[in-house]
Amino acid sequence: MKVWIKAVILIAAILVVIIVSSILVDNYLELSSQKIADQIESIEKNAKLNDWCKAEETLSVLESQWSETKSKWSMLIDHNEVDNIDVSLTRVSSFIEDREQKFALAELSILKQIVRHIPKKVTLTLENIF
Repeated sequence: MKVWIKAVILIAAILVVIIVSSILVDNYLELSSQKIADQIESIEKNAKLNDWCKAEETLSVLESQWSETKSKWSMLIDHNEVDNIDVSLTRVSSFIEDREQKFALAELSILKQIVRHIPKKVTLTLENIF
């Protein structure tokens, strides 16, 4: 076989690996961000109803879910995004603990936006490449 045919096959194989891994990463980020966003929405609902005990319970679930997800996301996304989520989650915790409804709802909206934006930001598209 000629050298250039081997090179083309190798390049094609590498391209397939990149595309498949990108699809798998995209699916994982989308599913995990949706789970986190669902927890955030539940906390928002409870905060709007002034059900602070339920909001604290759901926040506890969210924090444990995030601690599991964080280690995987750290390998896949920009560390600044992970830090932004950590900071926002700390603020939410403080606002819920102090029963500050307006601040908690505002920070929950920010947190939800950050989490939902991440899969869109890292998806393999021409826009993200160039």
